[in-house]
Amino acid sequence: MRHRQRLYGIKCKEGDIYVDARDFDQAIELLRKVAEENSTFARVHRSLANAYWGKRMYPQAIEEFRAYGQLSGDRNDSDFASDMGQGFR
Repeated sequence: MRHRQRLYGIKCKEGDIYVDARDFDQAIELLRKVAEENSTFARVHRSLANAYWGKRMYPQAIEEFRAYGQLSGDRNDSDFASDMGQGFR
């Protein structure tokens, strides 16, 4: 299990590198696969949200930020996602 968590972390970092390079399609493709394998891995949702945001896919980004906030257990992250959802409407 720990090995898998590390692998997911590495894949998220790779996705973040694609986001930094503005290769949002590649990031989304990679990160979606990670999310499909482990939907409870909070970090993948944050990385995927950033990729969607970069591609201006705001509803998807907000949904991923919301998932990250719920999974991370951090009230600030949850409030941030909620506020973004309200502001986008």
